[in-house]
Amino acid sequence: MKQALTQALCTLVTLFVTQPVFSAITDMADSSDAPINAETPQSKPLKSFSAVLRVTHEPSATVLDESRLLVSQAGIRIDQTIDSAANSLIVNYQSDQLWFLDRAHRLVHEVPIKAVSTETLKHSDTDVHPMFGFIQFQACRGFKRDLEEHVVENGRALERWTCAYGGRELEQQWFSLEYGVVIRTESYDGFVSELGDIRHRDFVDTTFQPPSGYRSVSVLELLNQAEPIGSYAEPPDL
Repeated sequence: MKQALTQALCTLVTLFVTQPVFSAITDMADSSDAPINAETPQSKPLKSFSAVLRVTHEPSATVLDESRLLVSQAGIRIDQTIDSAANSLIVNYQSDQLWFLDRAHRLVHEVPIKAVSTETLKHSDTDVHPMFGFIQFQACRGFKRDLEEHVVENGRALERWTCAYGGRELEQQWFSLEYGVVIRTESYDGFVSELGDIRHRDFVDTTFQPPSGYRSVSVLELLNQAEPIGSYAEPPDL
């Protein structure tokens, strides 16, 4: 169980914390209301929506991760659903807060977002190699990018981009003009990250906050799922 939770937290960090969450918070504050296109890219969702996020390795037909995703301009929530996973990540843009949750044990750990400086975020695109598999509000964020074509799939208008890094093509991405988010990423080594069952949703403010009744713990307690050790009291003299 400990190993599964550790792996899940690492997956969530890879999906969100390494770059896109912090960058999205900065860009959402700085971006205008101009429409998203190749000339004026933004980093904010156009609509609030729910979706299923699935990461697969297509050559082996292996599902690596599956989660329920809630997205709005107020925040992001991802609840892992693969196998018996009960881990969540919540980002609240309005309060600049981020939490990891263990839903099975009703535990929560807060990660301080403000520890990352705005100036660092604004320059991170060219200095940091992006991680595969996260939610992106801009096609090929951090990559050299080329717009290949405009397509319509399942009634949705999409842009298909080729993403390159270090002079090598790494990914193909399909960007939704309706939702303002990359809905499919295909790497050249067979990994695919895709949003399915996308539905417009309106969320209440508490959606992007931890539920009441969860116990706040350190990250070590979250990983170990252990009760905190109480203070030691000397036994009475016999």
